[in-house]
Amino acid sequence: MPDILTQKTVEAAKYEGRTRFVRDANVKGLILAINKTSKTWKVQADLWRDRRLVKTVRHTLGSTDDLSLRRAREHAQEVLRQIRAGVDPNEPEPEAEPTPGVGSMTVGELWDAYETWMREQGRAEVTIEGFRRHLDKYLDDWRDDPISDLRKSMCRERHERLTKNHGKYPANQVMRSLRAAYNFAIKLDDDDVLRANPVGGVHFHPERQREAIILPEDLPDWWRRSGELPNPLRTAMHRLGLLSGLRPGTLVGIEREWIDLDGRAITIPRMKSGRSFALPLSEPMVGLVEEALRIGDALYRDPPWLFPTRTNDGREVIATRVWKEKTMRGETGHILRHTYRTMAERLGVPQSRARALLDHKQPGIEAHYVHSSALRDELLADQERMSAYILETAKADRSKTPIARQPSRGDVPPEDGLVMSELDPVWERHAREIASRVAELLRERSAVVQEYLSPEEAARLLGMPIRTLENYRVRDAGGPPFHRISSRLIRYRVSELHEWMEARRVECE
Repeated sequence: MPDILTQKTVEAAKYEGRTRFVRDANVKGLILAINKTSKTWKVQADLWRDRRLVKTVRHTLGSTDDLSLRRAREHAQEVLRQIRAGVDPNEPEPEAEPTPGVGSMTVGELWDAYETWMREQGRAEVTIEGFRRHLDKYLDDWRDDPISDLRKSMCRERHERLTKNHGKYPANQVMRSLRAAYNFAIKLDDDDVLRANPVGGVHFHPERQREAIILPEDLPDWWRRSGELPNPLRTAMHRLGLLSGLRPGTLVGIEREWIDLDGRAITIPRMKSGRSFALPLSEPMVGLVEEALRIGDALYRDPPWLFPTRTNDGREVIATRVWKEKTMRGETGHILRHTYRTMAERLGVPQSRARALLDHKQPGIEAHYVHSSALRDELLADQERMSAYILETAKADRSKTPIARQPSRGDVPPEDGLVMSELDPVWERHAREIASRVAELLRERSAVVQEYLSPEEAARLLGMPIRTLENYRVRDAGGPPFHRISSRLIRYRVSELHEWMEARRVECE
């Protein structure tokens, strides 16, 4: 039976004619072995591998002269953890194969090696791309230099130059990347050629938190202005970003095959953390996703993304890459994630579930015992509460479409409105024919088209030469080309466009 050991009982224990073993009641597996000449601490435990008992391991920690009871218990717990992990503490550790010539690596070779290691560790691709960009854009002239030649003065001078030419934040970020890569090289340097990290000589600029939040009292104005963006697909994107708290890089890259509206979730296979993540969808979020799908179907042919766009030359459909807006500077992107987390705190969502909704790692022991997959119903209920609270705070009209207010005929804001009386006579003569073709297009796509068409796209869809389209301008010199006029017509639903066509027919007759 285990004994309750104290330091005094350990010191008082005597040899009684034969070796005896006293088991500690505090740490199961710790044994005090008392023989004729010495008293030693030992650990005994079963070693299991692949659910099979390999053997019973007994490992000597040291004598009572070297280890007190407290230190023996601490050491024993470390050894027991090894044994539970399937490691025999009595077996010699395999020697790591030396990596030859680490000190002779060039900066470019170090970057390649560190990138490979990051991929093996499951780092997000966006992180690796940013790391690569720091070399290609800011350190390219060092690419062929041996890393052992780098000096503190060189890093300090480069940091100062980057600060002057690109700003404080990029300068700090580039030096952090170099510091991380160099630390990686030091760990591989068996010959100890590399000295202390040269980035240690850089005076980093203090950084304040750049991402604030959108205050609750400012949410109504934010919601209104997001609905006034000329592209409703971007309206849906930003509003979904606010209601989901997704990182902007993840939001813009959502693929349609990840979406399960019946299951009320978007399953993202790989987040920044390297894990997959099932984003619960509240009813308002489902509405935004459905609207984005309809608009995408109307504008593009079988787009694989939820928020597609075109390349600058208009030839290729790609996932949206930009989440900034000229009319909403600093109010889109990661700030919406900060806002979501703050609103969750105000609403009183439990900390562990708020973290789960944002795919944040649970701290401490919760990381091992709290499984988000088992909290699906609870997380979905929290998401519904969050959406309702945000929409209520933003004073959003839940009875209307979740994307944007559809203007009624004649209710076009004067600052961007293009009413029929402002169109030049050339366009007026062709108005009925063009409207008919636009209506036919809308019937085929069965959705509201609300994005400006490129001249090439308008020419193809309407069957007109692009030169002819480019000649259709509003009366004022320098007015927008025809495709912006047609986009105003396309803002209306098919039925409303038919009403407009009928009115134009009567007027023309």
